Amino acid sequence: PTSISDEQACRTLAQERDGVFFQNKVRSVNESLDWLTTRILFLFAAAFLLALPVLSLSYSRRQLARIAAVPPASILLILAIFVLRGKGIDFFCTAGMLLVFGLGLDYVIYMQDRDGDGTEAAATLLSFVTTELSFGALAFSSFTPVHIIGLSTSFGLLAAFACTFSRRNGPEN
Repeated sequence: PTSISDEQACRTLAQERDGVFFQNKVRSVNESLDWLTTRILFLFAAAFLLALPVLSLSYSRRQLARIAAVPPASILLILAIFVLRGKGIDFFCTAGMLLVFGLGLDYVIYMQDRDGDGTEAAATLLSFVTTELSFGALAFSSFTPVHIIGLSTSFGLLAAFACTFSRRNGPEN
């Protein structure tokens, strides 16, 4: 059944009969997604910590600090929005955070490596606008998982973009 009022009664009924079993699919899927979310968040943090030494090979400490600040700022905004809206941090929110992590790093790295002719800024702006429109539209979905991915990605990208352009992210040391 997709919904039950007395789970224990269903379990007892299934145990009393051969060839009958009971499975709470909703609980099983939720437990699996929670387990997956925990693993993703752990790997997410590990990837960020591993990326910093690699980036330090190409960037000064000041540039590295600017680069490293963008993903946490984006994630904090996503978390704040979800907490303020009374929503939990689940698998779908985490999937949106992963997208924001990668795209936010792209934005700030492109701006660190710019030549000064404005092409990087224009490309970053165009990338942001098209991605924001695509994922922002998902936030209007009535299907909850799609809505959550769209919401987390949309707000996170907005924060990443704002952080990237709120500082002078030029090629200086």
